[in-house]
Amino acid sequence: MFSRTASAYSAIVAALFLLPTTLAQQPYHDWDAAYKAAEELVSSWTTQELANITVRNGVAPGYLPFTVTDGKSMPHSITSGSAENRTSSNMDDRTLHELYLWPWYDAVKEGMGSVMCVMNRVNGTIGCENEHIQNTVLKGELGFKGLIVPDATAPVNRTRGLINGLDWNSGYDLGNITALLQNGTISEEIIREHALRIVATQLNLNIRQDEYPNIEEVESKIIRKPSSRELIRKAASESIVLLKNKRNTLPFKNVTQIAVFGLNAANLGFGPQPLLNFGDYLGETYASHLGSGGGSGTAPVGFLVSPLDALTQRASSVNGFDFRYILSDNHTVTPPPATGAGFFAVTGVSVQGYAEQSEQCLVFINAFAKEGADRRSLRDPVGDKLVNDLATYCNNTIVVMNNAGVRLVDAWIEHPNVTAVLNAGTLGQESGHSIMDVLFGDVNPSGKLVYTIAKNESDYNGEICPCCECDYTEGLYIDYRHFDQAGIEPRYEFGYGLSYTTFEYGNLTLTASPLNVSTYANGPTVEGGPADLYDELLSFKASITNTGDVAGAEVAQLYLGYPEAANSPVKQLRGFSKVFLQPGETKDIEFTLQRRDVSMWDIVAQKWKIEKGTFTAMLGKSSRHIVGEVVFQL
Repeated sequence: MFSRTASAYSAIVAALFLLPTTLAQQPYHDWDAAYKAAEELVSSWTTQELANITVRNGVAPGYLPFTVTDGKSMPHSITSGSAENRTSSNMDDRTLHELYLWPWYDAVKEGMGSVMCVMNRVNGTIGCENEHIQNTVLKGELGFKGLIVPDATAPVNRTRGLINGLDWNSGYDLGNITALLQNGTISEEIIREHALRIVATQLNLNIRQDEYPNIEEVESKIIRKPSSRELIRKAASESIVLLKNKRNTLPFKNVTQIAVFGLNAANLGFGPQPLLNFGDYLGETYASHLGSGGGSGTAPVGFLVSPLDALTQRASSVNGFDFRYILSDNHTVTPPPATGAGFFAVTGVSVQGYAEQSEQCLVFINAFAKEGADRRSLRDPVGDKLVNDLATYCNNTIVVMNNAGVRLVDAWIEHPNVTAVLNAGTLGQESGHSIMDVLFGDVNPSGKLVYTIAKNESDYNGEICPCCECDYTEGLYIDYRHFDQAGIEPRYEFGYGLSYTTFEYGNLTLTASPLNVSTYANGPTVEGGPADLYDELLSFKASITNTGDVAGAEVAQLYLGYPEAANSPVKQLRGFSKVFLQPGETKDIEFTLQRRDVSMWDIVAQKWKIEKGTFTAMLGKSSRHIVGEVVFQL
């Protein structure tokens, strides 16, 4: 996350002599030790030196400047943009804690070093100036010990940002901060805390400055590690979700003729990744193979293996096959009239012609999403028509979707000739290889949906909010929680995913539970919140058997239902376990629940509370396919 600047390289040796001897242990990976060393270092600094370390590329005795990758250099003016024109995410306190802060508890507990404050407003206040979010919640309740850096142009009022928790690169220069210190607008205590957090974070996570290579020698160096490529390919293939596999169409067996359709099958136009564009709407689909989302979600890959690339490689092998392709989403469907006569007769290329001559027809479609512009639809009429046209003439139509988020499939999912569907997501540089690994059976798919695919857009709750007061009135009820509460049948539920084999689950049993437990988490604040929030209270056990004839992995999911008095969703995911099994093999799986897992946020007491009563633990293959339950009391 941090690295020195090239301009400071020549000063490294001299600066090291000024550092406290304890810094030789750097990186500490121990916040207490890092803060002790940081205190020793900054205790002798003047107020101006403390202030300077909070400025981008600021220096101080014995300390070298660093660059935070997400921090952007900003104009040194008092304001940047208008607070009123920035969207405000407005939510109640319980929703904030139980839903949106939930993963942040884990990140802080694991020692996260820095947080980038958001550009928009939160409950009416600019994120980088929000004292409640930055100081009260993040640094207070969650015990965050790292530093906060801004998104580009994030602070509107830099002074409020510095006072309310923004540690580094507020946009002010040293002169601005010095003036605020001199007139009493900002206290030395605030600046000292910012400096201490900045230094402690670097000492805790960075290697010593003299151990870094010369940045001028390595910044343009290209590294291709075979092990990294293998890991990327494996991770991508294991994340692919098999939605449909009628008549065991997949994996391919002894295939001799394949036809490929769709722009998403190949690298076309420019690439290998989408144009880095933060603000403009660029459409619902991407006219090339989609390996990543757009905006800040763009993956900076050096190359991208498309499905056509990977298929060509397989076709050229000893046991290869023939294939043909139409790299278009709206090519001529039926054959055009023939021209010429006899030996010279020519019939043009058509979807029907290629489809009828192939055993398997692969159609590649995508759904594009990016930072800075909301998607306007969850459907793509052009792609839907391509799938239906192809399925009309090919009785083994396999759909591969590379989607940056949800894409509805009901326009064609029940067509009898759509025999298999892969929801592949955005897979990165090895995308084509990973898709082919699943299609040809080198990898048995084990991915599960991380969102619900509805039958209609109207099945989802919530509306797109272009500006400016966006009220999260759905509260806790998003995705499967909403579908459960509203009694809506999805097309494919959260947690759904098929395999080339079958699994049978054994009984779910409760193996450990507390005799009594206090209502509130009252432990001392540590990284991640109250220490007792992470006490392990309950343990569950079950078994899974591979009852098919193909080795594969299954992801078992544990959901929890709360007492009625908690007024919580019907069920919430509280654990999952992935296990790989050979045919006929059985393994046990275990789930452990912490106090946090069985707690709700009490908005009056401002504490995590266990609502005493009857709980139900549910073992599922998905959020709707529950195979075992245990009822217990707390």
